Amino acid sequence: MPGRLIVLGTRPENVTSAKIQFLALPQKNVRLTLSPDAQHIAYPSDDGQTLYIANADGANPQPVDLVGAKSFDWSPNGQRLLVGASQGLSMVSLSDRVPTLLFASGFWQTDAAPYSIGMVWSPDNQHIAWVGGGSDTVMELSVLDTLKPAEPVHARLPTTPDIRYSQPVWFADGKRLMLRVGDKDRRFLVIDALSGLQKASLPILPFSFLKPFWLSPTGQWVILQISGDPKSGLYMMKTDGSALKFLIANRGGAEPVVGWSPDGQRAFIGSGPLSYDNLSSDIQWLDTTDLSLHSALKGQQVLLGWYWSPDSQSMFVCQVTQNERRTPTAGKLWLVPVVTGNSPMVLLNTPVCPDYWLP
Repeated sequence: MPGRLIVLGTRPENVTSAKIQFLALPQKNVRLTLSPDAQHIAYPSDDGQTLYIANADGANPQPVDLVGAKSFDWSPNGQRLLVGASQGLSMVSLSDRVPTLLFASGFWQTDAAPYSIGMVWSPDNQHIAWVGGGSDTVMELSVLDTLKPAEPVHARLPTTPDIRYSQPVWFADGKRLMLRVGDKDRRFLVIDALSGLQKASLPILPFSFLKPFWLSPTGQWVILQISGDPKSGLYMMKTDGSALKFLIANRGGAEPVVGWSPDGQRAFIGSGPLSYDNLSSDIQWLDTTDLSLHSALKGQQVLLGWYWSPDSQSMFVCQVTQNERRTPTAGKLWLVPVVTGNSPMVLLNTPVCPDYWLP
């Protein structure tokens, strides 16, 4: 059954324990998404014919008149939900839970996160943006005002058969978007969201391949994953393309895990799971005031989850030990104080990491 984490305490420095609460939901194979304000969940019925929106604890499930709902994206304030369903893309407001059809067919990418439609909400909860196109020679960045759902603003993107754009990422001002121009093109575009005009094309970077990137909430820094070079790993630079700095090297087949603190002053940096015989997951955090890296946790365990406290002062980290079948056999939920420098503390011994972290 899906679970959620309850952390006991008023502030991270006062937290002393935690527990996992499992949700009793009417469906067997639930694929749910939690709203950013941690107040509601959305999930489809097992037959895919009904979408439900319920309280975060699973209580008061209410059906929504959408058939074949397969993908969901909450607005940042948790008040509206974009739903990709059989009839197209719809928006559901929690105020009335009545779906409004935006498009009769899909425009979104197919390589987005699980249960995500590939569209991204602006920080002001008003606009959505996506990259799409009908061929290898026509690609566009589109921005739609959800309060005035008429014709979206389109920005034609430089396109060749080798270019595959990343999902767009909003700046905190809600006016600009950043995109990675393919794996091989090695550069970024910054585009004005309201006019569709290109604001900047960052310098071509001296690497073979660019992978994911993580834009800071302040819009000042971006962390990059580089592969295919002698010094592959994580780098950071300013969003104008300057001050490029190497952070850590790639560790074999491990995928890096990066997460910015809410205030954009720090970043969580970890390495994902490798093979079962090499399970170490080094966890560090980056301080942008002096660009220094600090060790947070080390151990022969797999990193399965993490979350910044809302005040950006501490991290909650979940690590587990796996057997040769990659089945968790033991684990720990840690509280890692960052600002105070206090030692990490185990809040919970459990092989079950939470599916969602409540703010």
